[in-house]
Amino acid sequence: MQPDRLEELFQRYLDQTISPEELTALQAVMAGNYNREIIDRLLERAFSNGSYIAQGTDHAPEEVYREILERIQSASAKERRIIPRWYYAAAAILGILVAVAAWWQLRPVRESAIVPGGPHARLTLADGRVITLDTAREGTLVRMGNLRIIKSGNGALSYQLTAGSTIPAQENILTTPAGGEYRLVLPDGSKVWLNAASELRYPPASHGNVRRVQLRGEAYFEVTANEQQPFEVVSGDMRVQALGTAFNVNAYTDEKVMRATLLSGAVNISRQRGMQRLQPGQEAVCSMEQPGILIQEADTGAVIAWKNGSFVFDDMPLEAVARQLSRWYDVEVEMEDGIKQTLVSGVISRSSPLPKVLTILGMTGKLNYTVAGRKIIIKG
Repeated sequence: MQPDRLEELFQRYLDQTISPEELTALQAVMAGNYNREIIDRLLERAFSNGSYIAQGTDHAPEEVYREILERIQSASAKERRIIPRWYYAAAAILGILVAVAAWWQLRPVRESAIVPGGPHARLTLADGRVITLDTAREGTLVRMGNLRIIKSGNGALSYQLTAGSTIPAQENILTTPAGGEYRLVLPDGSKVWLNAASELRYPPASHGNVRRVQLRGEAYFEVTANEQQPFEVVSGDMRVQALGTAFNVNAYTDEKVMRATLLSGAVNISRQRGMQRLQPGQEAVCSMEQPGILIQEADTGAVIAWKNGSFVFDDMPLEAVARQLSRWYDVEVEMEDGIKQTLVSGVISRSSPLPKVLTILGMTGKLNYTVAGRKIIIKG
């Protein structure tokens, strides 16, 4: 959220002229770790000049502060500061803002509301059979000799191969539509979270010297270690090779770059013109139009927020935000050229109805939107 807009919403809160929608937008920004210096300054100023007085709490200010701090600080906070007095006011303010968010969640939702995505996917077998996982029964879906493909009740697919047995080399394809996501457990125990509008091609059992999969879209991987058989993800001309590690790959064809972000372990990133090794907390950025690999520090929490059920936007261009919303809510988003680079910020649950998300973004970026069927039109 732009500083002047944040100050405007905060002052409206103090003046008690803020609307429920504006409160929701303010809550989304304050719940994240962004704009911290501005928020700190606003709270200190409000507390110092008496604009805000905390009232009606059953807990000691220190207890309230610590509770709220855990929610608004990074889980990996480096050093704790001495708690200034005005942070107690922050705790009370955030309590009210959280209550507004709860009110929104409990309000009646119109039947025409566009709902968020969920566990939707289809599985294509090597023999051409296609299984729609949304409607398939739970339990064993396919049995091929010593291999079983099993659907569990929480939106996950797993492969179980009898120890010591082998099956012919073949390829399965797991595809999520716009508005879908799915989890996969491979025979070696490696886990994959597949984001919306994505496709993963993989062998039901490992063959050769490399465990190789092909990805279009986005996925998070937790790879079982095997030094004799590295795990490799191929996306376009980018290859990510790991022995045993956790990483995220974003390789949507409608994005300008591909990204591989490392959370733990180590991976090698290779393209036609070289190879780079990532360390935890780093990401490799590969342009779709230019060769080479750029290594930079990454906000890993924001990168894998989708896997954990959240959107995290930190001064992200509106057109990039729109692509994420389009994939998750299965909608078409149209906007004026002049607002495509408008920067928006917020931390929003992916389970939120689309109107709520659009309202929050509208407040943070001074934007208006209209809904026509499954088409969203955004204007400045």
